[in-house]
Amino acid sequence: MHIVLVETTSVRGFDMVAEMADAGVEVSFVTGNLDAYRGNPGFELASRAARLVEVANPAAGRLAERLRGRLGPTRPDGVICRDEVHPFAVAELARDLGLPHESVAAARILADKSAVRARLTEHGVGSLRWRVAATRAEGLAAVDEIGLPVVVKPTAGGWSVGVTVAWTREDAARALAELLRVPAGRDGAPPRALVEEYAVGRHVSAELLVADGRTVLLGFAERLPAPTGQTAELGGHFPARLDQDAAARAFVLDAVRALGLRRSAVHAELLLTPTGPELIEFNGRIAGHVVTRQMSYALGRSLTRDLMALATGDPVEEAGPPESVVALHQLYSPVAAVVRGGKPADVLGPDVIETHLAVAPGDRVRALRTNHDRIGYVLARGATAQDAARTAAEAAGRLLASLELAPEVGAEAPGAAGDAGVAEGVRGAAGPAADPVTAAVPAVSPAVSEDSPAAGFTGGEHLLVLLGADDPVEATLTAVGAVTSRVSVVWTSGPEGEAEARALWARPCEGQWHTADTGPGIRAAARAVHAAEPVRGVLTLSATPYARQLRDGAPGPGARPGAPPVPGHTVVVTAHRDEVRALTVIDEEPGVRLCPTALDAGARATLTERAVRAVREAGLDGVVRCFFPAGEAPGAGSGVAAGEDAPGEDATAEDTPAQDAPVEEAPVEDTAAEDTAAEEAPAKDATAEDTPAQDAPAKDAPAKDTPAQGAPAKDAPAQDSRAQ
Repeated sequence: MHIVLVETTSVRGFDMVAEMADAGVEVSFVTGNLDAYRGNPGFELASRAARLVEVANPAAGRLAERLRGRLGPTRPDGVICRDEVHPFAVAELARDLGLPHESVAAARILADKSAVRARLTEHGVGSLRWRVAATRAEGLAAVDEIGLPVVVKPTAGGWSVGVTVAWTREDAARALAELLRVPAGRDGAPPRALVEEYAVGRHVSAELLVADGRTVLLGFAERLPAPTGQTAELGGHFPARLDQDAAARAFVLDAVRALGLRRSAVHAELLLTPTGPELIEFNGRIAGHVVTRQMSYALGRSLTRDLMALATGDPVEEAGPPESVVALHQLYSPVAAVVRGGKPADVLGPDVIETHLAVAPGDRVRALRTNHDRIGYVLARGATAQDAARTAAEAAGRLLASLELAPEVGAEAPGAAGDAGVAEGVRGAAGPAADPVTAAVPAVSPAVSEDSPAAGFTGGEHLLVLLGADDPVEATLTAVGAVTSRVSVVWTSGPEGEAEARALWARPCEGQWHTADTGPGIRAAARAVHAAEPVRGVLTLSATPYARQLRDGAPGPGARPGAPPVPGHTVVVTAHRDEVRALTVIDEEPGVRLCPTALDAGARATLTERAVRAVREAGLDGVVRCFFPAGEAPGAGSGVAAGEDAPGEDATAEDTPAQDAPVEEAPVEDTAAEDTAAEEAPAKDATAEDTPAQDAPAKDAPAKDTPAQGAPAKDAPAQDSRAQ
């Protein structure tokens, strides 16, 4: 058998060549620049190819003509492509060689992100607003039409290059100017920008193989949450369990049909939002970097053989149950630094499958901006996502600590000077005198005893979380940990599940752990936490009256026991610097969320005006949910609904001081938790129901919005950038 492989991944991409060669397959590797792979892990395996063929700008097409006489005497049996910018050229090559291939028309669409959006919109798949811009003026007009925040990205290319989350018009103007001034692409076309509506949700990817109308879904991978504005991919685990599994499956299958795909590997990135899946990007290739190896380890099957079957027209096997969960943890620095140490000898263990460092002592490391700035990775397996992620994070922490990264003078994280939430790894522990880089990368955190103050906090505001056995503990701590490592917990139920929850908390968090299941006990524990380190926000998903009373600032036990859910309306507002905008109005009913609202235009305008005014007066920043009970007529009163009127178990934030705490030191209850989305966990932006205090002046209100939902984050500032 003879396979033509057109480009591959920069990291471990030639493992596929070696695997095919070991199976007796003749491999011709075609690339636009072989030197681009030199020095990358696994490049030595390029020698296993029967021939290495360089051809200028493969994406320009006409490869069959340009490769004539250069592929050896044996007729090829199939063509595989691992690069998302070449689907058209590869489909054309396979067609001209008389081999199984994706339709050239469909492949042309896959190479253009705006064409993908247009086709899916035409078929009613997804609801995000978007526009294409060829000039800065067109781009800013699209921003004004869609409304801030927006995502600005190139219509072609990949690797998260050129992707920006713009919170202000100025941010968007800078992103557009940078994107539109680059030279023409590989196909000679001038650059264009895609301006998309910003969305909040859980970031996942679907990996599929489409063969003659039959689609094999290998599984979903979930991404580690990334902080606000960050587009580099930080890792994740495969396979992932999704509460929106059925909706996500239906979405990607509808997309495959809408795009008319018949023979392609597909990597589709989605956001699982409170109102359903939305598209980030759709690529005609299998997952990149080392994710293919991650999937092969987890599934116990060869993805290389699957791609060969797809290329040659052989049947593709159905996906079987996974053998384990495999976590990928990327290594990076949040600031520019110099490497002073080396790789330790004891990183690998029974569950650490692979590690790689791309730097050596003396090397300079760029601050993380895109995927190209990552400096290594860890792959680890486990029986559960929690086990695999913990093992990978611990190994990553040891590797990064061994590098002894020394920040360059004046170095700061891109786009967030002094912001402790620059990298997902900011949840790592470090002492008060810790090196800034070490403090901002994944590390193992010793638990702080419930008797001792939590000294030396690093990374974000101090948050108090009330948890119980019925709460989505892992999802909540993942979301919270995406924006702060300073987390104290009061466990509000019995011993069931507490040990497991505490183990989850101890790894990424610094703070105190208390156990209390009565009203006085919970309040005493909260006072102790606040006395040791002032609390800036309180988060609870608990349905217990005592937990709700502490969260809502209620006067004491029995004041509002078991307050029932009430209907109302939520206004979602974004606030960044001086820009405050209402995104949408959502109708809330017990157990139901309806979007868009059924309110008329006048009522919507009144509610959004009040919400924007309240957020502006409170000085809040981020994504904020403002709840108005249905009984409060639009236009009446002022401010946002108090916590006591919050529906169900949603923690409508209010800046009322916690009972028995001095007003000037009271924890500000800035964080919202919502039943309906807690398990889906959101993603990159903390959807907190931050509302101005009804009994306290606005100046006491500000507190950072903290992810209120659980799961790898995006209602929490973690998946807020939509990486390409």
